[in-house]
Order: sequence, then C-alpha cells, then structure tokens
Amino acid sequence: MAIFGRKKTSEQSPGHAAVLRTLNEKDKTDPNARLQLAGAVVFDMVCRIIQNERGTRIDDVLAILGATGGFSCIVSTMSVLTEANVTIQEAGLAVVKGADNQIYYFGDVPNKALLESKFSLLSLTLGAAHSLGAQVSLDLVHDTLKHVASTVGGAQFGIPILPEGHQPGDLPINYVKHLWPKIREALDTYEVPATRYHMALGFAIYKAIEAGKDAIDPLLAARIVTECAVPMAKLDPARFQ
Repeated sequence: MAIFGRKKTSEQSPGHAAVLRTLNEKDKTDPNARLQLAGAVVFDMVCRIIQNERGTRIDDVLAILGATGGFSCIVSTMSVLTEANVTIQEAGLAVVKGADNQIYYFGDVPNKALLESKFSLLSLTLGAAHSLGAQVSLDLVHDTLKHVASTVGGAQFGIPILPEGHQPGDLPINYVKHLWPKIREALDTYEVPATRYHMALGFAIYKAIEAGKDAIDPLLAARIVTECAVPMAKLDPARFQ
C-alpha cells in the first residue's frame, strides 16, 4: 500500500482496512479519535521528511505544521461552505486583492477554524503550551492577526516575526506549496473529512509541542505556530491547484 493517498477499500492493506473499521466504530463515541490518530501520523511524517544527519529541528516541525495547519483552516472553510451550499458572499467572507494581485480571505468562518472554537487550530496550540506551564495569552494571536491584516499581499506578508535562531528554514508559503499535498494525502488516508482537516493538524501541533518541550520553550513553540498559521489561513486555495 502506498504511504499516502486514499485508496478504495478493496485496494487497502488488511491492516489499514482494519484501522479504518476501528475508527468508524470509535466515531460513534469518540469523534476525535480519528483526528488524533491522523494528527500523530502527520507529526511523525513531517519529522521523517525533514530529518537529516543532525536530527530533526523542532522549530521547523512547528513551522511546517503551523503553515499547513493555517492553510487547512481556509481549505476546511471552503469545504464547509460547499457542503452547506453557501456562497462566499453569503458566508460573509471578505475577499481582498493584495498588491501582489493574489486573493486573500478574511472573516468569522475561517477564524472559527483558526481560533474561535474549542478544537480550532490555535486553541489546541495554546492549550498544549498552557498544559506545559506556559503563560499563554490571546494577545499573542491578536498581535499576529493585526500584522497580517496590515501586510497582506505585501513584501512582509507571511514572514514570521521570531527571535534570532528560531526562524524556520523556509517561508510558510513554501511549506504550503510543497508539503500540503503530502499532508492532505495523509489525512485522506485516514478518511479525515475535509471540514475537519484543521482539527487533525491542531492535534499534530499539540503532539509536536509536547514532544519538543525539552528543546524549546512551549510559549515560543506556540508563537512559531501562530506566526506561520495566521497568514496562511488567508490564502486562496485555488492558488495551489
């Protein structure tokens, strides 16, 4: 069986088919079980992708999961609107054309996936940091939101503001361009609904912050995720098709 990509049940390995059957049963009592497993798979996959002879740099893992997780928020949003047969205008999304002639989205619906729900991407991020003793505050997110709104489509858009030595190895938008397809395939392998991609990525981030707690301060870990996630949640998914 291929590592990534959803296959028909008849083409799945017996082991993976059994996992899916178990998840289907668990959905009845624990709808987050599938998301947590898929998140763990994505975390492990990203660690393998970027591992080199010196190991795996946790800052880059967090940046990749933050960037692709942020992008998954707008992907999930578009899937929600499609399922509900609601247009972008009807949903109240603000469509902004940047100086780079690209389209960006702002509004309450993507913000719900990003921040404003119990299992949103950044709620899980901040929750992970808080569980490890970090003094988290929503000011961290609000400051990033303001910066993103003021730079959208400009030269500074999507460039994380982070302490020296903790900048990711690449720009968040490049992580989205090159790694989102693989991450999405991994999520599809475990039949995560597109409307819940962001939740699975949130659980992947939760696992990453816990795993990296001895290598990086949890509050800084949450900041890396936030700086990478917020701008990527504004991108137009059609840009990468």
